[in-house]
Amino acid sequence: INAIQNKNRIEAEKALLLEKQNAEKKRQEELKVQKARADADAKLEAERSIALKTQRDQMAKDAAAKAAEVRKLKMEKQGVLGQINIIESKKKALVEIRQNVEHRSQELYDQLVQDRNNEESRIRGKNYTTVELGSNGQPTEQAKTRRENQVKKSYEDLTNKFFADCEAVKQSTMSQQQSLLQEIRTDQKALGNIRTVSSMGDELKVSFGTYEGSQNGWNAYLSLCSDGVLLYTDNFIVSYEALSGKKAPNVATELNDAVIQEYANNVDMYNSLLVCGNQIVYFEIDYNVTSGVDGKDNQYEFNFNKLRVINTISGKTTQTKNLNIKRQITMKPMWDLREFAGVVEMQKAKEASEKYVTESYMVKFNICKADAEAKIAAEKKAKNDFLANFVKMPGKNYSVMKTEVTQKLYESIMGKNPSVFKGENNPVENVSFYDAIYFCNKLSEVYGFEPVYSVDGESINGTISQNSNVNGFRLPTVDEWQYAARGGQNYRYSGSDNLDEVGWYGDNRGMGTHPVAQKKPNGYGLYDMSGNVFEWCWDSDLSKSRYYCGGSWGHNAYNCKVGIKSSFFADRANNYLGFRIVRSTGN
Repeated sequence: INAIQNKNRIEAEKALLLEKQNAEKKRQEELKVQKARADADAKLEAERSIALKTQRDQMAKDAAAKAAEVRKLKMEKQGVLGQINIIESKKKALVEIRQNVEHRSQELYDQLVQDRNNEESRIRGKNYTTVELGSNGQPTEQAKTRRENQVKKSYEDLTNKFFADCEAVKQSTMSQQQSLLQEIRTDQKALGNIRTVSSMGDELKVSFGTYEGSQNGWNAYLSLCSDGVLLYTDNFIVSYEALSGKKAPNVATELNDAVIQEYANNVDMYNSLLVCGNQIVYFEIDYNVTSGVDGKDNQYEFNFNKLRVINTISGKTTQTKNLNIKRQITMKPMWDLREFAGVVEMQKAKEASEKYVTESYMVKFNICKADAEAKIAAEKKAKNDFLANFVKMPGKNYSVMKTEVTQKLYESIMGKNPSVFKGENNPVENVSFYDAIYFCNKLSEVYGFEPVYSVDGESINGTISQNSNVNGFRLPTVDEWQYAARGGQNYRYSGSDNLDEVGWYGDNRGMGTHPVAQKKPNGYGLYDMSGNVFEWCWDSDLSKSRYYCGGSWGHNAYNCKVGIKSSFFADRANNYLGFRIVRSTGN
């Protein structure tokens, strides 16, 4: 019996050992396959890196050649249209360099999509190891989670590599791009310099017509050309005095025939000189050219300023005419200098909008890089300016807005103004508690803060919860409001025992609300906490009503006291009820 049992045991151990050997053999084969795949991937990656470097270097050479080609064109010896054509040639070269970079980035993106799919298939196709299997032979939840994390990690690594490769391609041409752009800007600026063309040269042509006795001068016809294109034409009377240096006699009042005869002889003499082409006078025109702003930089405006007639012999200017004439020329095709979102920017905005803010704005608002940066800077300044209107409460972890929410601010966020007493700097009124909650959350989103309020249910009339620890805007509690209203002082009203100094109420209101911050502030620099409009607070009176504090334009002095509170239906609005907002700031 023992022998039989030992034999069975040995046979079982032999079978188990054989199974382990087969499993190890299979594992070694899998490792061998994985290593071969890894070696192939490494080789492919090395080849791809070499190909990328080779193509990147070639792009740099092509960009340098393109930039060098347009730099051969010299501005100084060109007419104004020739100079504009040189600028347009440089713009074309710059845009073509950028287009080549974008084309290569698109190729890299197509490769990224393929690599993501291949890597995901490889990870999901791997056999699970013994430690990743449960007793039922199926992969554990931890093993499945590990696979998903591996897929996510590969996705992230490949995406970051895509960004790095695209940046390398861009940087390979960046010096050429920047130098070309700088040259274009310099050339555009140079066009704005006043230039003077003379009829002694080739650009300005002048011809003379007959003598106009009624105006005591000769008809002159001018044409200004540049590179064979007519830019400006004009007709002009060149006076007798400009040629002779003498005033023409008045034919109607001059009775001495000798004077008139001398006048006629001189006119005939000058007629003869002018017909023969003798330049006894010459002309000068002053003008400059301005290039349009980015987005319209293919539009050039010619500004013709002054026309002068100069006596050739004396060198003196004998006539001057202010022209103030403008003419616009549009060059085609248009080469836009601005940088718009391409495949890289779109991927950055999609993958990590918080990290790539500029790219996200370019994509979101369909604007160029410069406009996106300007918009971000403007929003940052607006945010800082707005937050400067909040006062940190001493010893507390919240800040209070200096004024009640104005109609201008409310309408800019909500798109409407429900107030009865209109005035953009007047406090918003005729708003319910729920309106104020909506406003706080939407304002928080506009400024990139975490909204404070959440609603249980589809309607705002559902159960509202407040997380006062987040950094969004909210309504104050009654205690917070009263602490702020006291202003560190011991007055009956917020800032004074004399209500007329600090608030608008029933005895001094006139008709309705007044612009905020017209009265004296309290000790913390807060305005209108007594009077103008009551202000909603967060606290509930255990019904459907919410508390409010502060008094209003339509109530007596008693209601304006710091310690007074009342309640009103949360879903109703009134023209004596508005609100002020606060933010939690941490300890």
